[in-house]
Formats: sequence, structure tokens, C-alpha cells
Amino acid sequence: MIKNNILNLESISVRFSPRGPDVVDDISFGLEKGEIVGIAGESGSGKTVSMLSILGLLPQAIVKGSAKFNGTELIGAKKSILNKIRGKRIGLILQNPFTALDPMLNIGNQISEGLIADGCSMDTAKKKAINLLDEVGVPSPSQRIRDYPHQFSGGMRQRIVIAIALSQNPELLIADEPTTALDVRIQKQVMELIKRQCINRGMSLILITHDLGLISNYTDRVLMMYAAKIVEDSPSQKMFKDPLHPYSKGLLDCLPKLNDYNNDFLTTISGNPPQPNEFPSGCRFHPRCNYSKIDCQKDGHPPLIKYKWGRSGCIRVSELF
Repeated sequence: MIKNNILNLESISVRFSPRGPDVVDDISFGLEKGEIVGIAGESGSGKTVSMLSILGLLPQAIVKGSAKFNGTELIGAKKSILNKIRGKRIGLILQNPFTALDPMLNIGNQISEGLIADGCSMDTAKKKAINLLDEVGVPSPSQRIRDYPHQFSGGMRQRIVIAIALSQNPELLIADEPTTALDVRIQKQVMELIKRQCINRGMSLILITHDLGLISNYTDRVLMMYAAKIVEDSPSQKMFKDPLHPYSKGLLDCLPKLNDYNNDFLTTISGNPPQPNEFPSGCRFHPRCNYSKIDCQKDGHPPLIKYKWGRSGCIRVSELF
């Protein structure tokens, strides 16, 4: 791992019962200061669970491995240590702004809550809340600070959630599907806002999404997850031009081609991702892979190996790519 990393994950595995299957299985990666990394893959691949579990936000989860944030171990850390990090040094944007906000509190109180708990006076917290609303593009912030969540559109609610996440100047922001409930125009506005804040603040970002368009436009690097494993780790633009795993290639082939007038049908990946208690032997993608051979079905899932500009979990990577 790079010594300048703000976050280092080593061999993280997560399960929800002692004898249950791993829903995140032995993943490792590092995140540099100011870097924007996307975690992509189909639903159920372990993207969200991996990040929420290292923050201790899934109390029922059994987490193994190491997750160090600026040298502080998060796995097994006392609640008092996690409370000093969550919301303060690591901000979190959840995927649904409709449920992330308390309908019974005005937005001023919701933004100020963490600031007051951190020692700000009520007047100072209110001024900071107004400045934050202005910073994230909420019109007339000094008036709207008294409004309640139901008085805002979905896009404005997500801006308020971002303001809360930024309120204590975190070093790392984790955004879990931050544009899921928004239309395309508002999606672009929200992502431009998040990226601008990362650049202005020197903040790192982990973007969890199944939207490859967001990965292409807003991230430096992509971790592709399939069936609880990272199967590719590459610079984003390299992955879109020259993927290093059949799963990544399969997802890219599914994207509509603007100039493909002769094809009446969209390309798909056959079958469905396996459930955690049904992972196949060998490479977990082999039942759906167009390049699968007998060797792909042997032993355990292939480890990530360095290849070209990234890492790949395909035993045939040098043949295929």
C-alpha cells in the first residue's frame, strides 16, 4: 500500500452470522489523499456493506481484517474512537435523501446538530449552516434554514444531505449511490457539486454506484466488485478503454452504442449474480463468462494480480487482455 494513503483496507471480510457466508470476501485497497475512487458492480456485490461495516454502522456484521484511517484502526475500535471519526473526519452521503433527513426537524437544526455537539455555540452553528447551504447551492439559505425536508425537492434534499456531510470538514467522503432517486439533470448538478467540494477541500471520495457513467465522468480509479470480491482495480479511463477482467468487459458491452444502428437488441450478461451461499467453485464469474475454461472452475476464486496499469482477478488476463 502507498504510505500516503488516507485509508488502507487489508483482507476485509464481512458476514452476518458466525457460520454464514462472507458477503464481502477478502478485499484490499488503498485510497490516496484527494483521490476519487468508484466502487462499481451489480446490486448485492458487497459495495455498500464493505464501507458501512468498516465504519461500524452494521452492528450485526462480523468483520475481519484491517481498515486503517490515517493510521487509526477502525475494525474492532471502541465506540468512542469511531464517534470521533464518523461524521467528523469521514462524512457519509446515503443514497436516499428522502429517508436521510428527519422530517420533524428543520434543516437548520439538522445541519447545526453536529456542529453544536463539537463545541460550537448555537449562533456560530447557525451561521455555518447558512454558509454551507449557500455553498451547496440552496437558494436564499438564511430564509430556508427554517424550512423542513418536505418543503424541498429531491435534488435540494440531496444538497442538504451533502451540506450535513461537509459540515465538519471531513478528510474522506463516502457517497453511497448519491444520485439514485434523482433525474439525469439533477444527477449531474449533484455530482458536479460533490467533485467541486472534493477539489476545493482536498478531500478524498469513495463513490459507490452501479452507474458506469458516473464512474467514467467523476472518478480517478474504479474497483469493480462481483460476488463479494474485487475483480478489477484500474484507473477509470483505462478500464473503459481496455478492461482487465471479463466482468468489466461484459458490463461495458451492455452499454448502448450511439452509432450502432444495425443492432436492434442490447447486449446482456447471461444469468444472475450468485447469492453468497451459492458461490461457485473457482472464479465466481465463470458460469456467466464468455471466456470461461475448465481451469477457471478449479480451486478458489483467483486473487488479484498486478497486470499492466492495474490489478485483475482473472487467471486468463494475459491471454485475453
